[in-house]
Amino acid sequence: MQYLVICASNEGNFLLNVGPRANGTFSPEALERLEAIGQWMRIGGESIYGSRRCPFTTTVGLSTAKGNKVYIHAFGWSGEEICIAGVGNSIQLAYILPKGEEVCVVQNKDRVFLHKLSRLAPDPYDSVVVLELDSEPIGVPYHSNESRRLVMLSTSTNPYVMKKCSDLQP
Repeated sequence: MQYLVICASNEGNFLLNVGPRANGTFSPEALERLEAIGQWMRIGGESIYGSRRCPFTTTVGLSTAKGNKVYIHAFGWSGEEICIAGVGNSIQLAYILPKGEEVCVVQNKDRVFLHKLSRLAPDPYDSVVVLELDSEPIGVPYHSNESRRLVMLSTSTNPYVMKKCSDLQP
C-alpha cells in the first residue's frame, strides 16, 4: 500500500507489473497481493482516486487531498498522537476510515494534533485519518529551527514512526 500512497501523494500513477504465466494463470502470490490491494481500496480508495498532493507534513506517513478533505496515511501508527504541520486551514472534523470514528483535534495555529487514538492501528497496512477543512488545503511554511521543527527522528525500525511532537511550539 505504501508505494500506492507514495505515487498518489506525488500525483503519480501506480503501475502494477503483474502478468500471467505461460498457461494464462497468475501466481498465488500475485493474486494474494492484488486481493489485499483491492480490499484496502474498498476502504481507502477515496483517499487515492482523484487525489492530489497535500501541502501538509505529518509525523506518521504521507498525505493526499481532494476538495476540502485531507487524508493522512499513517504507516507508522503509534496509538498516541499524530502531529501535522504547515496547516493554513481550520479543521472542521477528523475521523478514521472506514467507520467514521471521530478523532480528538487540537489546533494551535499551523499545527494540528490528533489525540486519544486507539493503541491498535485500524489497518495493518495504512490507517487513514480524514481531516475535513474549511476550504481546500492551504499549506503555510513552518519554522525549521531546533525548537520549532517537526521532529523526524525514527523511534523504531519503521521509518514512518516518528517521535511525539506534543512539545512543539507554533
